[in-house]
Amino acid sequence: SFRAPEVEASVVTGMTGILAWRKSERPDAGAWLEATHALPRKTANRDACVRAYTNSALFLIWRGEFGQARLLIDTMRTMIESQPVSPLRIVTLKVVEAMGFSSSAADRASALLSVAEGLDTARETGVHIMTPMLYLQGVVGSLNEGDTAKALDFLRKTGPPAVGAGRRVDVSQYLLLSAWHDLLTGNAPRAVVSATRSLQLIEEAGVPTAETVIRLGLAVALYESGKIREAARQLARTESLAARIGNAYAVY
Repeated sequence: SFRAPEVEASVVTGMTGILAWRKSERPDAGAWLEATHALPRKTANRDACVRAYTNSALFLIWRGEFGQARLLIDTMRTMIESQPVSPLRIVTLKVVEAMGFSSSAADRASALLSVAEGLDTARETGVHIMTPMLYLQGVVGSLNEGDTAKALDFLRKTGPPAVGAGRRVDVSQYLLLSAWHDLLTGNAPRAVVSATRSLQLIEEAGVPTAETVIRLGLAVALYESGKIREAARQLARTESLAARIGNAYAVY
């Protein structure tokens, strides 16, 4: 039990952040997801609720539990529509919305709409901290649609982020998406270089769930470059890591 709802909201937000970014294999993950669902009944602080829901949705998307993630995203949208929250939470919702839509073949077209809405809100409010993440989701949505020219435009808007304290994850994601673009435009050797650097940075950052995705991308790039044995080694490393952190989706 907690002394006050605000304390509980802070703890739940912190623990779901740990699940999403560091320790997705925690055996108490289900309990923290249940705590997230219960927050709106315990506190009127919608900003705190949206933070916890964002972390939980990200955790579920990376684990391949897209249906549960969609329920959280829909609940976030309802909370934001029913009570004012900070512009940052609105823009963050659009990033997570885009991620959720991109995970479903039936909804992929909606991902770019969420990106556009998020960018509009950022321009209207002057809150641009999530703009690079919106651009990266624009890359994902464009590549899913097969529009490599639009994806390149989003990559150029993002620009190669400078590596610095707290930026390794951002740079790693940019490099992974650059590698994906290179693969789709026939430049597998350059994709290997970008994916290899992306993997190095995410290992330094210590985000194992993202590491599984990057290793899969690197395996594809290596295979397309004719480096079959190296690709097989990456797949084996991915399977081992995914099994250790309990990510059945990545194993599949």
